Amino acid sequence: MEFAIEGKNLSKKFGEHLAVDAINFQVAAGKIFALLGENGAGKTTTIHLLTGLLKPTAGEIFYEGIKASRKEIRSQISVTGQFAALDEELTGRENLEILGQLHSLPKKTARKKAMELLKQFQLEQAADRKVSQYSGGMKRRLDIAASLLGDPKVLFLDEPTTGIDPANRRKIWKLIADLAKKSGMTIFLTTQYLEEAEILADYVTIMSQGKIIADGSIQTLKKQLPESKIHLQFSNEKDFQKAQLVLIGEKIALLPENKLEILAVEKVQKLTSLFSKLADHEIVVSDVQLLEPSLEDVYLEVTKGGSSHAMVS
Repeated sequence: MEFAIEGKNLSKKFGEHLAVDAINFQVAAGKIFALLGENGAGKTTTIHLLTGLLKPTAGEIFYEGIKASRKEIRSQISVTGQFAALDEELTGRENLEILGQLHSLPKKTARKKAMELLKQFQLEQAADRKVSQYSGGMKRRLDIAASLLGDPKVLFLDEPTTGIDPANRRKIWKLIADLAKKSGMTIFLTTQYLEEAEILADYVTIMSQGKIIADGSIQTLKKQLPESKIHLQFSNEKDFQKAQLVLIGEKIALLPENKLEILAVEKVQKLTSLFSKLADHEIVVSDVQLLEPSLEDVYLEVTKGGSSHAMVS
């Protein structure tokens, strides 16, 4: 497999503080890679190392198998930060045309490229409006569009939907997914939204205290949690209380609205057993839900200790 980026024993120290501690990872070409972790985990420092903004204290960075200098890195990548880098007094079209020319595109080519991107990012109708009149979601789409003017091989998206409303967030998710699928571009994503990573990412790495504590595909990470959740809801308080007594010995959590959560490894067998026990005591279940482990469940589990490394291939 070809790797767009590789980090080998990558470390960064600030004084006595080791922000990134000898991490190793590989980002497959043409895929979406998500880096997750709590504030202070080392995500931003890692991105600054990979984008040439910081020099590693130790370790090496490779782009397409070649050890990359900071100058070479910058020629292959584009970065969209948490805050839009746009001139709000210019129109969307003017922003893209000027930035295109800064990427050494001829004026006519920059104009054509700008219109192609405005159409691709569903901003064609707002092309000649000042960016100050754009919504937060529109500004974010324009910012991502601007990052494509130099035709980068790797696009870094640092929390691309922070502060964006749910409807616009989903629009941006679709644009990112389409971008990776249709262009073959490698996308390196950091996000606070675990749902975002679960929907978009082909591969996830979780950091804590400067170390990688888990990585793998979404499906392989989920396999670390063998237990599913069964939610049983009861129509009245009496059945809810009786069910708790009947199901003593099960792994139960009490939820609002007369609902029980039971952990189960063998889902079908467990459901059959639960319904049999409840039926024997004439307890009626008004609703049942089966919830598979989510990326959020995995994240919360592996970050409990913050030190064990669960490596999944």
